[in-house]
Amino acid sequence: DMGITLISPEDGTEFRMGGGVDEEQMRNPIFSWTSLPKAEMYTLKIVEILGNQSPEEAMKNNQPFFEKDIKTTI
Repeated sequence: DMGITLISPEDGTEFRMGGGVDEEQMRNPIFSWTSLPKAEMYTLKIVEILGNQSPEEAMKNNQPFFEKDIKTTI
């Protein structure tokens, strides 16, 4: 399993007001990353991390706010 590092917002940034993003970024987020070799499709999934959940637990168990399959352009 290969991980993906976000370029923007910076990898590991908490996506909340005061957590490294400004009001404009909260209203109109733009996510970018470098495609992995031979990757043809990605799924962008955004979930809330509740309580003491790890990011992995949240992705596996929580209802997404947003989820979309994205075909690569390379």
